[in-house]
Amino acid sequence: MRKILLVFIILISILLTACWDMVEINNRIYPYSVGFDMDGKEEKYNITYSYPNINALGKNPTSQEKAFVVSTKADNLFHAMHHLSTRISYPLDLKHLKVIILTEEVIKDDKLVKEIVDGVIRDFIANKNAQLLVATDGAEKLLQGTLKAKEQEIVGGTIYNLLLNNQGSSFFTPITMGNFVEDIDMSGSAIIPLGYFMDDAIHIEGGAVIKENKLAGYLTPKENRAIAYLNNKVKSDGVNVDYDGTKLSLMISESKTKKKLISRDENIKIQLNLQMEGHIHSFIHGPGGHIHTLEDNQKLERAAEKVAEKELQAAVDKVQKDLKSDVLFIGSYLDKFHHKLWKDIEKDWDEIYPEIDIDVKVDVKIRRRGLIK
Repeated sequence: MRKILLVFIILISILLTACWDMVEINNRIYPYSVGFDMDGKEEKYNITYSYPNINALGKNPTSQEKAFVVSTKADNLFHAMHHLSTRISYPLDLKHLKVIILTEEVIKDDKLVKEIVDGVIRDFIANKNAQLLVATDGAEKLLQGTLKAKEQEIVGGTIYNLLLNNQGSSFFTPITMGNFVEDIDMSGSAIIPLGYFMDDAIHIEGGAVIKENKLAGYLTPKENRAIAYLNNKVKSDGVNVDYDGTKLSLMISESKTKKKLISRDENIKIQLNLQMEGHIHSFIHGPGGHIHTLEDNQKLERAAEKVAEKELQAAVDKVQKDLKSDVLFIGSYLDKFHHKLWKDIEKDWDEIYPEIDIDVKVDVKIRRRGLIK
């Protein structure tokens, strides 16, 4: 009986224990973006935070400023938080961090990239699902631009809202910190979207290719779209084709790429088979431009395939031959489905990968042509 009473008292004591270090939510600042610029002086970085102004929210706001941007010199993310403690009213909390912005100077140095990534991944509070972005003109300039953006919502974080890609744009591919680490572990390479401020608006398009934790090169928006198709990351997209002196616009509603090992001998050959389905969005037609028969439809499909294959193959050649980055996860495919071959070439993959043959084949199916022929 005494033992039962003792256990009961212990349980009650645990349940009645208060959170001695608890801080009310209204007494914390939750940044939704942090940017890293190189300082080049005493401190390593100029670190910039942007966070919402809670006084501007609700039915009766007491302030017109919807967001604040503050910067400080520091050696890392957490030192910056301590430095800012003398300038802002409440402590910073990275639990709801949404975007981490790097600059070209940072991503050119693999040690700096590893340091920043390790700081976020290792910390038990920082959000591991924060989106990554490379600012082409500086992180602080980009974050300051969010305050000036005239037609873009800033309460939820302009940059984060754009990176959510609710529009389904294929000109950039969002990537979280966690996904970045996974891609680097899997293939040694990853693609981070590019962002800049121009004409009173934030623009996100193209990508920075990271190989072995440092910059390998850049992708244009069209090149990023091509790689996104081949990595099955395109939900819907438009394809424009010049056909017999007319303009054909296709809306692609479904796409799927499958990898196939064609040859495993001295010259390894991989075929990327992309199947696309869609409908005709617009077709400026004149004499001879009508779509009457199945043969007419197939001619349009072949024209679209030719345009797509040219664009896709050019992007593949760039990431393989020029950037030497396996952003298509060819090595991962061989490891999963041709493990014996992979074990033979794994150690020399960095030298073998740029020399293998990667061929793109596209199969387009036009399922609907619209209300008119």
